[in-house]
Amino acid sequence: MSLKIEHAHGINQDRFISVKERGKESPSFQQVFQETQVDLTQERLQTLLKTLDRNGNRLSTSQSVNDLLAYKHSVQEFLKEVAQNGYSLKEYRQLQSNGREKRLKIIKQIDEQLIKLSEQVMEKQTSSIHLLKTIGEIKGLLVNLYT
Repeated sequence: MSLKIEHAHGINQDRFISVKERGKESPSFQQVFQETQVDLTQERLQTLLKTLDRNGNRLSTSQSVNDLLAYKHSVQEFLKEVAQNGYSLKEYRQLQSNGREKRLKIIKQIDEQLIKLSEQVMEKQTSSIHLLKTIGEIKGLLVNLYT
């Protein structure tokens, strides 16, 4: 009995990685997951900002306590979302080491602006332009939290 070995006439190139491709690493699952999570968080924050804008515009025209409460609730939801995802945003964007200190200062400023806004609504004599200015300042501070 004799064994016959056949030689392949060609090498299947599909099984080999080219030299150019060999040096490139594909992103790890964790990197892809973090980037996806950050994208979803960004979308959620944008949705919350749109709700905040709607409630702010309604408040500026009606100047009612109910609309003030709805606006404050929108701010609270936005801050909660930033707080829950703050670590991943901080890690992904690699904020400065004193980023936490900066955030606390911004949150204090937001709180002060909300008090100012509440006082303006309670006075009932504040023009909608002044309310819009305060609402704009609050929105600017909120955007600074995650950018």
